[in-house]
Amino acid sequence: MATPHFDTNPLFPQTTIFVGNGFDLSLGLRSRYTDYFNCFDEYGMKVFWPVQHTCSEEDQLYKRLNGEFLSHSVSNRLNEQSTWFDLEDELKKHAEHQSPIEIQYRIDYKQSVSRDQKYFEEIRRGLMLYLIHEVKEWGKMRYMHASKSAAYQLMYEVCVRAKADPNIITFNYTNIQSLLEKCEGNMKKIHINPNKIQHVHGSLLDEHIILGINEDKNVRKEYDFLFKSWDVHYCSHQVIDTLRSSQIIFFFGLSFGSIDSVYFVDFFKSIIRGTYDKQKKHIVICTYNENSLREIYRQFFQMDISIMELKAHCDFNILLTNPSDKRHPAKFENDRIAIWLHEWNDIQIDIP
Repeated sequence: MATPHFDTNPLFPQTTIFVGNGFDLSLGLRSRYTDYFNCFDEYGMKVFWPVQHTCSEEDQLYKRLNGEFLSHSVSNRLNEQSTWFDLEDELKKHAEHQSPIEIQYRIDYKQSVSRDQKYFEEIRRGLMLYLIHEVKEWGKMRYMHASKSAAYQLMYEVCVRAKADPNIITFNYTNIQSLLEKCEGNMKKIHINPNKIQHVHGSLLDEHIILGINEDKNVRKEYDFLFKSWDVHYCSHQVIDTLRSSQIIFFFGLSFGSIDSVYFVDFFKSIIRGTYDKQKKHIVICTYNENSLREIYRQFFQMDISIMELKAHCDFNILLTNPSDKRHPAKFENDRIAIWLHEWNDIQIDIP
């Protein structure tokens, strides 16, 4: 098979785009934790989320996940904004034997671990089947407005107007190239070199997705089956090396929560220590609104990373794709991205 041609700018600084669940949400996919949980058929039955007709005292994980949803009105985490981070966070708490509020919860049943492992596998498989279904449903009609989304526009600015050849590191399971191709319509094609796309947690194309938590000594050994990196399908990737070698870095739709912060904390601290003074970093974080902006600041605070020091050591920007204040100074705008790319590259970008 012939190698596809990519019309790129060989002089453009190395660029990397990190993609999180907010990217798929921006395109119009219903890819939240609650979307998976609340997918019902016409008879009101859950379609993909595994439901047991009978639940014994040994079904600890089942009780936790389903019980918390039953009391979602008193849970701030389980709202319409919930994403996969929330599910993985619950798995981590369960593995550490942190009892949920308002649920009878015991962990000393001998059969609990094996039943939890079986239920976890059912959740993982159900998630994969749900996302396959959701991508198909999105492709029937909802994709039609996706080319106006901030997610698509960012890719268009970087890949088409700037002719960059970016690394794409995605924490999503969906196929980013096929999603963008569906969006394009009459737009100029967004070419992404498939060799520069890394799926950190597997993809739907592999028919196996990686769900779980990071390695943690606080997790009892019986629950190490939840470790993502111990999944036989977990592959080597170059996230850290790509971060270090890239001059321009975009983050779109990442929460920087405890599950994935392991990939970034040392990098941001290295910037503050002045490791990259000879090659100035340009960093743009695209997030949803003022609330998600504050949550990111809070996550950085938890990682012991000073936003003030970070801004003093690199070109650091945060953009809001859907601010409640439409005049917000950090509102995502295509022209702003184009101006920055032009300044960082010092070579005129294409103006369609």
